[in-house]
Amino acid sequence: MRRSCLYLLTFLSPAIVFSTACFNTESPPSERARVTSATLEPGQALTTCNRPQSCHQGFVCTQGGHCVDPTGQVSATAALQADFDNLPTAVGLGVPYELPPNARLRLDDPDGDGIALQVTNPIILQGQGSELVVENGVIALRISAPADWSSVRDLSFVPTTPSQPHQGIGIDVRAHGLRLDNLFFDRMGTGIRAHSIVDGQHANLNIQQWSRLVFWECHEHAMHLAGGDTNAGLFTGLEVRAGNGILDSSFLGNTYISPTINSTTVDALTLDSSASSATVLGAYTEINAPLMRANSFHDLHLGGNAIDRLDSEGDRIGRHHASLRFRDPQTGLRVRIPGASHAALAFHHPNDGEWWYLRYFDEPSRMMWGFSYRNTSTSAYRWTGHQHPQGPALYQAGTPLNTTLAMQTLSSESSTTPGGPPAHAPALGKRAQTPVTPDPNWDGSEPPRSEDPYFDITPDEDAFFWEGMSPP
Repeated sequence: MRRSCLYLLTFLSPAIVFSTACFNTESPPSERARVTSATLEPGQALTTCNRPQSCHQGFVCTQGGHCVDPTGQVSATAALQADFDNLPTAVGLGVPYELPPNARLRLDDPDGDGIALQVTNPIILQGQGSELVVENGVIALRISAPADWSSVRDLSFVPTTPSQPHQGIGIDVRAHGLRLDNLFFDRMGTGIRAHSIVDGQHANLNIQQWSRLVFWECHEHAMHLAGGDTNAGLFTGLEVRAGNGILDSSFLGNTYISPTINSTTVDALTLDSSASSATVLGAYTEINAPLMRANSFHDLHLGGNAIDRLDSEGDRIGRHHASLRFRDPQTGLRVRIPGASHAALAFHHPNDGEWWYLRYFDEPSRMMWGFSYRNTSTSAYRWTGHQHPQGPALYQAGTPLNTTLAMQTLSSESSTTPGGPPAHAPALGKRAQTPVTPDPNWDGSEPPRSEDPYFDITPDEDAFFWEGMSPP
């Protein structure tokens, strides 16, 4: 504190009057910073500021009015947390908050809870190209439930010791509908964690929207989602380079558009839930990454080179691959198209222990369509339609069909490659024609038709499940 005097000059006719007023004033911000320079060290009190020039020795003033070191040498944790705790009440999606531009802001764990910064109010956090330099084992940023629909963008997360494996987390998602965009995670333990239950506390993490994220050598996971309420997210333009990939253990799955995976260790993109209905569109993986894996019958994979490098029970379409799967909710009957690499169709009844495959038998003595057991080519079976205790129907070895018509068709179309399936595939929904070799159980009658071609053949029908080789 210093004493200041104000001298007043007053013109009063017929004399000039001098007056003096003295009062106490606070030191200028620059002097105050010099006096309290010790408070800039980690663990000490905060230094406040009201303009960029009011911080000394290269420190800068944050939006919330605290001095921070933009070079990453001195912790900025206390200053940034004070800013977040004093944000005004959000009117809409969140309070806009801008970090100092192009700064390195060091984050540690002063209170020992394992978390550097916590956001507990809706925020629109603009990184402005800055880096959060995170000490080992620390969660850099936790977005808590009261901050639902917050957003974070244009920001990097890097370790203080790049040469050592980091055990911390870049962003710990504990809020619903968080928006993330244009973020870089460099050599963290896990780039982003989104678990619906952490330390026994539940959070709703559905409807996440994350885009343009780059993960570089995050050795535990680039992204790890888990729990019953981490579903229905939209993730676009993810790039994972080295380290480990993405593990999605959400219950019902999320949507991934154009993820790129390169040089990862255990996971490329792994969809770990058997109940998932995830959609993956245009995934790209380098050959030095593991196979993409998905454990659900309901997942859908569309396009991208990763179709060739996918281990999944789900549907896949693209790069000359097609695998569509259906399940009857009442009977449990499952149908797959194609059934296997050489099978056009496969089906599995819940009371039957094995899959049955409709495939073309391309053998000199037998060129025909028929069912095979376990997709073996030792014998062809036909479906009689009779019930039996172990399965939905009785399968018997079929009588080889007269292949004259098929061979004539191939010859007429100038086919130079012998064998293979007939040139014209059977049309769905058409009734079976009388086999060339008569079936003693077939009486030539037709059952009533339904509008759905898949139900034209009834369970008690005595007929071949066979379509003639002639064009439809």
